[in-house]
Amino acid sequence: MVVGRFDAWGGNNDINFVILPSHEMSNFQNQNTYTHFYNSGYIHEANIKRALPPGDYFLILNNRSALLTRKTVNAFFELR
Repeated sequence: MVVGRFDAWGGNNDINFVILPSHEMSNFQNQNTYTHFYNSGYIHEANIKRALPPGDYFLILNNRSALLTRKTVNAFFELR
């Protein structure tokens, strides 16, 4: 289980948070369709509590839609 929270400041004060299995990372990087366990969309802040099956994952703070806008992101996550 992953538990935590994040918030973003700058631009529109938003960030996209994604949890995806490691085998989907190349699809994410190449902007292809990918399977994810969590996708927040672009939001200012959120609390996360998500059960995950055994495996390897990427936790991604994505700012692709605002490449020229700097963001300050505070994030804290625990694996339980």
